[in-house]
Order: sequence, then structure tokens, then C-alpha cells
Amino acid sequence: KEKCSDGTQTKPLGLEYMADRLDTDDPITGYQVRSQAEGWLQGFITTTTFTVWQRNFRWDSHAPESGMAEDDLTERKWDKDNSLSMELEAQDRSGNPDAEGIIFPNVAELSLLGGLGCGTRLVNLLIEQLEAGGK
Repeated sequence: KEKCSDGTQTKPLGLEYMADRLDTDDPITGYQVRSQAEGWLQGFITTTTFTVWQRNFRWDSHAPESGMAEDDLTERKWDKDNSLSMELEAQDRSGNPDAEGIIFPNVAELSLLGGLGCGTRLVNLLIEQLEAGGK
């Protein structure tokens, strides 16, 4: 896997995936950054309420289904003691997985992020807005 100079890896977002998220996510909010002179898109971020479509979904950082590869555990920060998972598992949820999904009203999902040097600022702005809104 090729890495950037700062050691991170990036994957481009597929057009089909982005279109699906924009079509499926409800509610959806977000921001975009444009160059002042030309108005060219420099970055974007969208968020939605976290929703799942499985009855037996549970938060567990140690479960194989979490997607944490063995080398991720040594190279990245992660929920080693499962405390974040336990807090998320305790969150309110409601809904029908066969209809609107099971909705976690107090858990936000950052669904799309793209930026040319402005990704960190967009994430920080989103977090500030969510915290200001009490979420």
C-alpha cells in the first residue's frame, strides 16, 4: 500500500458510492469550501444521523466484523479497552430495519469528506457545529 509523506493512506471516493450516500442519507447536512477568486470546489463534508439496517447490530471494537485489521491495531489509535463501543452501545435507538432503519438520534455519521488541504478544517467545523447543537 502506498502511503503519503505523513504516513497516512488515502483512497479516492467512488462516484457510485458518493451518489448512493447523497441519495440515501436523510437528514443530510454539510459544508463546502470554494476558492474565493474562481469559486472552484476545494472541499466538502456531509453528515447524517447514524442509521443501521440490521436488527442485531451492536457496537464492539473487538468483534472481527469491526473491520480492524491486525496491522491497524499497531499503527493506529483504536478503542482498545472497548469503552467507546460501550458508550455507543448505550445510546438511544429506534426504528425498523426493514423500513427507515434503526436510527441513533444522538450519533452523527460523517458520510463524505473530500478536501484539497482543507479536510481538517472541515472536520473541525463539523464537530463544532454538532457540539453547539447539543449532539
